[in-house]
Amino acid sequence: VSFGIETANAAGTGTTQPINVRLYTQTTGTFPGGTRTQIATTTVNVADQTNTVLSVPLAAVVPAGTTQLIMEVNSPDGQAAGHSFFIGSNASAQTGPSYISAASCGLTTPTDTSAIGFPNMHIVFNINGGCGGTPTPTATASATATPTATATATATATATATPTATATIAPTPTATPTPGGITQALNLSTRMRVQVGDKVGIGGFIITGSAPKHVVVRGIGPSLIHNGITDVLADPILELHGPSGFTTVTNDNWRDTQEAAIVATGLAPTNDLESAIDAMLAPGAYTAVVRGKNNASGVALVEVYDLSPTSGKLGNISTRAFVDTGDNIVIAGMVLGNGTSLDRVVVRGIGPSLAPTFFPASAVLANPTLELRDENGTLILANNDWQDNAGQAAEIIAAGLAPSNNLESAIAASLPPGFYTVLLAGLNNGTGIGLVEIYDRGP
Repeated sequence: VSFGIETANAAGTGTTQPINVRLYTQTTGTFPGGTRTQIATTTVNVADQTNTVLSVPLAAVVPAGTTQLIMEVNSPDGQAAGHSFFIGSNASAQTGPSYISAASCGLTTPTDTSAIGFPNMHIVFNINGGCGGTPTPTATASATATPTATATATATATATATPTATATIAPTPTATPTPGGITQALNLSTRMRVQVGDKVGIGGFIITGSAPKHVVVRGIGPSLIHNGITDVLADPILELHGPSGFTTVTNDNWRDTQEAAIVATGLAPTNDLESAIDAMLAPGAYTAVVRGKNNASGVALVEVYDLSPTSGKLGNISTRAFVDTGDNIVIAGMVLGNGTSLDRVVVRGIGPSLAPTFFPASAVLANPTLELRDENGTLILANNDWQDNAGQAAEIIAAGLAPSNNLESAIAASLPPGFYTVLLAGLNNGTGIGLVEIYDRGP
């Protein structure tokens, strides 16, 4: 999901403020009346920013037959701490009315902004997802993804405001999730520090099956500053390489050549300097390379989105990058969906075996460590050396994915639909070139 921010100011230099994001289905009646069921929630720490749209991973399964989906952004009362937060809005068309509630202002229940004197305050909310295996990437509560600051927005937003918008879904035969659908990877991404030469970001992915797959590949940099990252890659350049006979595709700024197609997917980057490629790819192995324009360095994100999950799947992603410390470790993310069953995955952290074939031993990550975490940041499994746990080692060997070096890391897990992160770091703050891999083994 994503939401507009007119202004966010946290007390103190370099600090953030917590913002709660929730999704509900309308159980009975019509919103804002009736009853609702919460189906997802997360808290994001928002850095200071103005006139932006902030994307937040939020995994949820919307039950079949749902006719109203409600998204809520809640700013806890931060006045005592000196925080302020104003939701982003504009006057463009919207798919559902905008509501706001703030008990300290006398609005104890969600109230249409037009009813309190602001008919053109349309809160910017976007919900991206897939229905019944067919992606519906632009089910939005506001038709635009660019908030514009107006005096009306600040007249009603307070540190305790809870804006709510609705996205009304028209039931169709494709809006019903396929019973017994197979859970699989719908999005794979990796955040890393991009440098130059052998230390650029390289993300490989495999498309399985027999039919072409519609994907969007993105190289994100400048907009990461809104997630509290300061040393971002200012101007990413994205290259997509493929099997023999595939013509390499290069993109600097996403609006350069495919603007209309990318906007239509609902996956347009929020910064014009970021990169994106919309492609229909035959089954095979592909590589996405992210580098900085004019050999610049910084933290970036390489992402692959599956827009046709009923046709084959994203079998795995492997990202090679320089693994540093602190915020500059390598972080891979995956969104599992399109079904309700458990999905078997193996994640690996590779370092020593990259030498001497690819790099000298002094350049690689000598002793990788891995952590697998859920969407709330809760640790699911951690591993230093892949043979540490006999049960895990047996499953990894049976899958044919045992690392070739005993110091390398691997985790096997069966996971329900949701958003997960994999953290690759060096033992005792070690640094070097490493490889993080995610293999989707199916149910």
